[in-house]
Amino acid sequence: MPRLPRSLNLTLLINTGAEDDTEELDRLTRQLRTELQELDVETVELVKGVDAPEGAKSGEPVVLGALAVVVLPAVVPKLIALLQSWAARGENRTVQVTAKIGDQLLEPEISETMSLEELKRLVNTLV
Repeated sequence: MPRLPRSLNLTLLINTGAEDDTEELDRLTRQLRTELQELDVETVELVKGVDAPEGAKSGEPVVLGALAVVVLPAVVPKLIALLQSWAARGENRTVQVTAKIGDQLLEPEISETMSLEELKRLVNTLV
């Protein structure tokens, strides 16, 4: 029986360079989530935060700028290309990707300035 490819669990942390604008960070996070859903990823969700204090009026808390993505290895090249394209659409945008591969924790940062060679190495490391 052929072995099925294992899914990769990734956490994406968005940095816009504008640390004070939480509304913009939330908007951009949700925009990126929508774009990722158009790829062939298994899931992409906002990372849940800690519960709000009792009595506080709020929806479900989330970690601003963070997305949890589950993806098959075959989709990683498209995912990395999308993240670099997304980063290039705004000044100082980056996306830190956190992945645990075996015992190794990887935390590369994707930006518009990554070379093609750096991107290829990142894809090869993740798949």
